[in-house]
Amino acid sequence: HLLLVVIDGLRYDLAVNPERMPQFADAMRTRRSAEVMSGPLSITSAAIQNFGSGQPGQLEQIVHNLSPDPVRYESWLGNARRRGLNVAFAGDNTWISMFGQHFNRAWRDPPGMAIDYDYSDVTFAHAREALATAPNLLILHLSVPDHQMHAYGVQSAQYRRHLRELDVKLFGLLGQLGSEWTVVVTSDHGANDAGDHGSDVPIQRRTPL
Repeated sequence: HLLLVVIDGLRYDLAVNPERMPQFADAMRTRRSAEVMSGPLSITSAAIQNFGSGQPGQLEQIVHNLSPDPVRYESWLGNARRRGLNVAFAGDNTWISMFGQHFNRAWRDPPGMAIDYDYSDVTFAHAREALATAPNLLILHLSVPDHQMHAYGVQSAQYRRHLRELDVKLFGLLGQLGSEWTVVVTSDHGANDAGDHGSDVPIQRRTPL
C-alpha cells in the first residue's frame, strides 16, 4: 500500500525547521529525504499534472489553476486503475478535475470555504475513512496550509500555529499505519514570505520530499 501526502505550499526551509514542524523536521533528518524543485510554473495544477503524469504544467494553467481540464497524458494512476488496483483520493478538488476518472473512490474537500477557514480536520477525517477501505494507493492532498499562507503570510503567528497543529495531525495519522504502508510526503510548491507563488524563483519552487 502506498500513501502519497501533498502538503500544499510547504517550503523546504519550514519543513526542516524543528521550531516550525518538530516531527516533520525530525523525519527529514532521520528518514530518507530530499529537496525537490517544482516546475518553473509553481502552482498547484501544474504540480498535480507533474505528479500524476510526469509532464510539466502549461502556461494556460495560470488561467485555469482552480478549474483545470482533465490531464490528457498517460498517468501511473490510470495504469494502476487499469491493472485492477484500488486507487483512492482525499483532499483538494483539483485532483478530481485532472485525474478523477482514475479514482475508485474520492473524498472531496468541502466546496466554497473562505480562504482563512481551517477545515483540515475534515480532510484528515476523510483520509481515515479512505484508509479504512484499504486502498492500494491513497493520495492525500492537504490544501489548507496553502490557504492559511495566502491569508496570513508565511511569517505570521497564525501560519506558525497552523503548521505546528498540522505537524501533530499528520504524524498522528501516520502513526496509525501498519508496516504494509509506504509513505511519501512532499509539497507542490513553495512561496515567498507574503504567501505568493507561481514564479520561477527558488523560494517558490523549493520543496521537501
